[in-house]
Amino acid sequence: MIKDIQRHAIRPELQHIDLLTVKRGERVEIEVPVHVEGEPAVGAVANQEETVLLVEADALKAPEALTVSIEGREAGAHVLASDVELPSGVTLVADAELLIVNVSEPEELDVPEPGEEGENAPEGDIVEASEESDQAGEAHDSDNSKH
Repeated sequence: MIKDIQRHAIRPELQHIDLLTVKRGERVEIEVPVHVEGEPAVGAVANQEETVLLVEADALKAPEALTVSIEGREAGAHVLASDVELPSGVTLVADAELLIVNVSEPEELDVPEPGEEGENAPEGDIVEASEESDQAGEAHDSDNSKH
């Protein structure tokens, strides 16, 4: 059974695979990916808080993935680990109150219109140089001119 796979960050190649030796009928704790399907109600957005769920299953019958439907869920709805339907023979190991999906209202950001704060305004903080740093810079420049 594959325990972990390490992939190269850029190239499509495997770097390392950890294998786990198991006996027929042995139960193992594994992290199973959680897939979210469906769309929340109009005006709501869904945020997937957890991408995997820790379960215990027969090593040879472990699920590839678990699916959660958020179809039509209103803002304020939550999907907890205890709400995820598990196949027969699979038990939840993770905390039953673990938040998997949070359905909420979208947040509106106050983005100024072009021209409100000045289109030519500098980005970031403006920091004025102190006299000490100016003098240190001049001393450094004079040291470099000697070489």
